[in-house]
Amino acid sequence: MVKYIVLFFCLSLLGLCSANAKDTETTCVMYGESDFTVEKYTFTPEEKFFAVIDLTEIPPGEYLITIDWQNPTGQIARQSSHSLLLEDPKDHFRLYSWLKLWKNGFLTRSFTGREFNDNYFGEWHLAVYVNGQLVVRQQFQVT
Repeated sequence: MVKYIVLFFCLSLLGLCSANAKDTETTCVMYGESDFTVEKYTFTPEEKFFAVIDLTEIPPGEYLITIDWQNPTGQIARQSSHSLLLEDPKDHFRLYSWLKLWKNGFLTRSFTGREFNDNYFGEWHLAVYVNGQLVVRQQFQVT
């Protein structure tokens, strides 16, 4: 047993056994309600958007999981990061993320007549990165 730990430590120093995003399987499912019963990929700007991100078959290692909510212009509307340190393999790890769009302020609404920013409408993407490597990109619409 000690030989395997030493071997793993030596390989880790060489970068041959580091935690790698390619080793995990990642899925992302979108929902419009926090009960997470019905998948949904088309939303109105008034709704809260929920994402459930599942990572499976995760080998031991240190992980930084970053979630980017990208608006139709490609800008990041919200970003969150989560650290995960595993000493043993894990079959499953689940993350929840959500986004609620801000309404235009009183003056903007008064001058434009629009309740929400025009950049909110169209095709959005939720991108999930593990250790800086894109592992899943989920498309959804705001209409």
